Amino acid sequence: MDIVTALVNHRRWVYLIPLGAVVCLLLATRTFVTFTKIRIKVVETPLHAASGRVNVSTATFPQASDLRTPIALIARIESGETGDLAFNVAIDGRTVCDANIAPGTHRIDCVVTAWSNGTVHDVAIDAAATAWSLAYLELATHHGNTGGGGLPYFVILPASSDRYGRPPLWLGLAIAAVFLYVIRFPSFALPTWARTVHVCASTAVVAVIAALLISPYVSPFRVVVSLGSSIAFVCVLAAPQLGRAVHWLVVAHKPSTIAAHRLARSIVIAAVVVAGYSSLLRDRLETAYGGNYSGFLQISRPIFDANLLMRDRNDVRQTLLLSDGGGYDGQYMYIIAFDPFMRAFSDEPVKYREVVDAVPYRFGRIGFPWLTRLLAGSAWPRYPFVMVSLILVSIGVAALVLAQLAQERGMTPALGAIILFVPGFWSSLEVGLPEPLAAAFFLSGYVCVLRRHWMLAGGLFALSLLVRETGLVAVGCVVISVLLAGERRDGLRLGVVSVLPLIAWRAYMSWVLFPDWGWEGFFYHPGDLTFPFQGLVGLWSSIAQGTYFPDVAEMARAGIFYSCLLIAATAIAGALAFSSPGAVTIAAFVYGSLALCLNFRMIWVNVGNGQRGTFELFVLLAVATVTWRSDRTILQRLLAGLWAFAGLYILFLAPDAALIRQSLVGF
Repeated sequence: MDIVTALVNHRRWVYLIPLGAVVCLLLATRTFVTFTKIRIKVVETPLHAASGRVNVSTATFPQASDLRTPIALIARIESGETGDLAFNVAIDGRTVCDANIAPGTHRIDCVVTAWSNGTVHDVAIDAAATAWSLAYLELATHHGNTGGGGLPYFVILPASSDRYGRPPLWLGLAIAAVFLYVIRFPSFALPTWARTVHVCASTAVVAVIAALLISPYVSPFRVVVSLGSSIAFVCVLAAPQLGRAVHWLVVAHKPSTIAAHRLARSIVIAAVVVAGYSSLLRDRLETAYGGNYSGFLQISRPIFDANLLMRDRNDVRQTLLLSDGGGYDGQYMYIIAFDPFMRAFSDEPVKYREVVDAVPYRFGRIGFPWLTRLLAGSAWPRYPFVMVSLILVSIGVAALVLAQLAQERGMTPALGAIILFVPGFWSSLEVGLPEPLAAAFFLSGYVCVLRRHWMLAGGLFALSLLVRETGLVAVGCVVISVLLAGERRDGLRLGVVSVLPLIAWRAYMSWVLFPDWGWEGFFYHPGDLTFPFQGLVGLWSSIAQGTYFPDVAEMARAGIFYSCLLIAATAIAGALAFSSPGAVTIAAFVYGSLALCLNFRMIWVNVGNGQRGTFELFVLLAVATVTWRSDRTILQRLLAGLWAFAGLYILFLAPDAALIRQSLVGF
């Protein structure tokens, strides 16, 4: 039997293949992940025609210089004539379109295909009558979109427009593959009414997809949808099978389950987690940064312009989105990527004080700039994209590792989604900092320790420490646990491989900086610790006095609730360490205790600093959640309650809670 006959005989494939092709077409051609909207409302107050003409200029709208063809021109015309009027719309003397308007108020949509760079453009609308007025005129990237950014989220573009970011090829193929895999599951037995509803919904979805695909060929418009909307359409088509698929995904299976099946479930969980975080990334990229990834790095214009390493790099400056404030720590990671081995001023190390603040501190965390340079090479325009991508991929790796650990202990892989409830990771993604990268390396190394791959584990731990040296507590606890288990040679080897690269780099860095910093170049400490609760008391006092971001109520709210979440997490970590002492639980309690000692001046002056500075506590509690087994029901309930509190905090109590909710809804 040839392959064609086999496909025909298997009736399921007869509709699976066309459906898969339609899904691929939808994702490849009519789905956007980023879209930079520009709307210039040139006329909002009616202008009456003079001698049959209305002339307006874009001179007072600087955004006009950002528009690129094809441009949507939307006009609303009020005609007081008794018959149809012929209108001509021209920009800079070139006809854009003609339209016949009946009496009354009507909207016309035109497409501008000739547009010179610059701010000043003249728009002229002519008609052979004077009893009409221009009620509204807009120049934009699109003709319109559905409101609220919810689902479904449609954007109407000129038919020839391709100015939107499509899903990467790997993501589109992954979604199509998952769809084809899921639809192969047998569906739950549905009552007749439910099957009827599904058939009607699926028919409507197929009709909508067909309309999207043919829209630029049968109309002057190209209609595209958000990635979240496309996924929603796919879910409707596969709704009867989704129940079985979700059951397969989230229900706990025996540890003896085939490794490939465990990995597949873990990958799906990781993809869900990445989708959640990427919704925030996409929203910020589109609405706040105009598609420029450097916006996440919070680069200060004054700091960049005064920076000795970047002072003459106008080519670099032109690619960046700069702010007028003081910026944030990610800007120093970006700048260091241009000189990751400290060669620019090795003969005059004092000049590094004009490159970054706290030189040993910034260059001490060299892992992130190194990886950026390794992946992007000398293509410095890609540095911001690579840095943000590393953070997002690291979050996915962390979720995948947790899902694998959970399955190996007979638990649901859905526990890998706990990574969504680590408050510090949301903060890190928003400001382009590598806490998730350090966590991913540590978690991967921990899995290698469990599998007794000592050298690989040591290498991953070393990378984690080069990204962020605060991981020494967790790595030290793991090494000690291996030594106490009687694996002395392996434990020593693990410890040496883990810390030697960090020591070597710090030695090199201190050698370069020694003429300026002396031994402090090796032993530098940022001075962010104080007595227990002193920093939190300072935070509470500032909130009580109304001096803690007095114009931003969300910050005071977050300061109160995050400190409560942190204290609860530390208490639970202590209970776990006392009940079942081990490397993970003890390290979690140590991190929690240190978190309570963070001072106000360096950390709690901004609650976002606190979220990032305490991420290790929540990462280790996540590991404890998927690996710790006990008959102590009260502790299990406390852990569940803690993660529920963390989720509540992220969605409703964090400083950026409204932004996160909005991005998740509009994904």
